[in-house]
Amino acid sequence: KPVWYLAEGTSDYGFGTYINIENPNESAATALVTYMTKSGTVPREPVRLEPMSQTVINPLDDIGTTDFSTRVECKERKSICVDRRMVWTGPGAASSEGHCSVGVTSPARRWYLAEGSSRWGFETWLLIQNPGKTNATVKVIYMIEGQGPVERTKVVNAGTRASFNMEADIGQADASIMVDSDQPVIPERAMYRYNRREGHNSIGTTTPAKSFYLAEGTTDWGFTTYVLVQNPNNEAATITVTYMTSTGAVPQPAFRMEPNSRKTINVNNVVPKKDLSIKV
Repeated sequence: KPVWYLAEGTSDYGFGTYINIENPNESAATALVTYMTKSGTVPREPVRLEPMSQTVINPLDDIGTTDFSTRVECKERKSICVDRRMVWTGPGAASSEGHCSVGVTSPARRWYLAEGSSRWGFETWLLIQNPGKTNATVKVIYMIEGQGPVERTKVVNAGTRASFNMEADIGQADASIMVDSDQPVIPERAMYRYNRREGHNSIGTTTPAKSFYLAEGTTDWGFTTYVLVQNPNNEAATITVTYMTSTGAVPQPAFRMEPNSRKTINVNNVVPKKDLSIKV
């Protein structure tokens, strides 16, 4: 696609952010990069993309220390690919930590993020990018495990990025998130633990589905695997999980999920000491 959006990004708080642009075409192209900060948009000089190449941008060189989202557009309307990596060093850590995410190619009015927790020492941040010219009124629905949905209303100004702390919104809880906006936006979710000595990040999805597949997973080698299931519907759902191991499938009894709810499955408690894929 010729246009990409990255909701998360910061060069503040000890983070370094790098925007990676791939030009898979056999001719050169030009990338038009726009940062969306807390206070508005900041375009940078066009970037030449050599044929069949990777180009890396450090936003710190362009906008200094600030939170931001990024929009990358190929001027020639050629298809390119864009992702982002972030690195930091937690207090007392012996080495740096990092997370990364591919971008998305279009904003939307509704997004779903199944994982999220402000318990167990986790901090969860919802980052929302509004690339449009109209302020967005955003309903953030937290689907709290064991409790039900809690709604918070946010405003994300046109051409800006906003950050929301899950614990500030709902206290300490495990929750999935639905983002419902009156304007097309892009959210991401970032999670950290142990005073930011570890972390991960993910984009959301715009469409729930009846079947999901997770190729990676293991309960061996010191790993713990969790499956987070979100039911964003206004009616209950019946869920069946099947674990696919090297020795065959391990189907599980079906379980019921209430409307607008989230469920956490600790796979180690179900299929210990196995490498596995998962079908939900």
